[in-house]
Amino acid sequence: MTNAFEIADDQLPHMLTMRNAALQLAADFLAQTGWAPRSKGWPSDRSGPLRITQALAEVLGHDDGGTPAGIPGRVSNAALSALLDQIGAPGMITAIWDWEEEPGRTQSEAIAILRSAAEQRPV
Repeated sequence: MTNAFEIADDQLPHMLTMRNAALQLAADFLAQTGWAPRSKGWPSDRSGPLRITQALAEVLGHDDGGTPAGIPGRVSNAALSALLDQIGAPGMITAIWDWEEEPGRTQSEAIAILRSAAEQRPV
């Protein structure tokens, strides 16, 4: 039996597929709407630039920026973990924000980090 944060071995391939799809969709979303590393709020019309974490929440269907529950929540947690691993700063979500806010960071780099995280394989 698994708790809310564990994934059974037989579910792992499906979870990785969903995680990778969410990361790729978030990259596509940022490419379309733009990236804003210091975005504090949610654009009311959903057409403005977003942070990486906001784009991920948007494609997972959780539109207020909070953490979705159930399967979307597990996918969100897996995607955030892959992003943190990719930037080399496992830990809190704030590490993603810190990465985004490094001087000189570009939208292309934000999109690339999402795509790279989607290509990760479990060790």
